Amino acid sequence: MTEPWAGSAETALIRPSPESESSPLIAYLSTEAGLARRSLVAMPIGPHGWRGTSRVLAGRDDAELEALDADDAGRLLLLVWNVAGRSSVELLDTASGVRSEVEGVPGFVVTNPVISRDGRSVLLTVEGPARPANSGGSTPCRARGRG
Repeated sequence: MTEPWAGSAETALIRPSPESESSPLIAYLSTEAGLARRSLVAMPIGPHGWRGTSRVLAGRDDAELEALDADDAGRLLLLVWNVAGRSSVELLDTASGVRSEVEGVPGFVVTNPVISRDGRSVLLTVEGPARPANSGGSTPCRARGRG
């Protein structure tokens, strides 16, 4: 990312760093600052205002990051992408960097996504042309690995 940053952060979460990081905390940002599209950026942070070098963790040429959440431990991130007006949901394992697409979401648009604090469940609202806004929490979905 370039500095000074031009753009905004839609969402920012602070979580413990994965074991592979030397900083105690990571700020995860949904931002377009210095980027062509809104993406997931990670910035190591520490005490007394220390910050490391930011880097893009997840970005797509065909989509913008629309929503972001994380479990309390910072091990699993929930990403919702806007792909030409339709939502694509992914889970990102912060230790391995592996992204898994969530399949079987019962609607075109996902809003209000929340991952449980232990990372075991996701609750979201889905809607589409023939489906009014509806909590999709009880619909089974599968995650498929994406590297």
